[in-house]
Amino acid sequence: LGTGLRISALVHLPALGLAGGRDERLRAAHDLDTAIRGLWGEGSRPAGDLFQVSNAVSFGRSAAALADRVRAVAQYLASGEREARESLRGDPRLSRAVAAARVAVTRTGLGPE
Repeated sequence: LGTGLRISALVHLPALGLAGGRDERLRAAHDLDTAIRGLWGEGSRPAGDLFQVSNAVSFGRSAAALADRVRAVAQYLASGEREARESLRGDPRLSRAVAAARVAVTRTGLGPE
């Protein structure tokens, strides 16, 4: 039978959204029997480029197999994010976003101590 277990990982994919290719990677992840949802899970939309990756099927699979599948898909998406970040080096859109984030951290005092 199955475990009835849902395993999920949260991935942040802002550069993939800017550089393009995010939809292609998310479709590929979906084809690998994983569900891609928004931050709050089932029925939610992505917010802040945060996506939840979880197993779509548990019937006939062990907990270890489910964990391996979700881990592999999360790593696939993360590698795409790293590639996209590298391709965006020097892109003015990224420079503005980083500058805005620095200002926000400075003004709120929420940065590293």
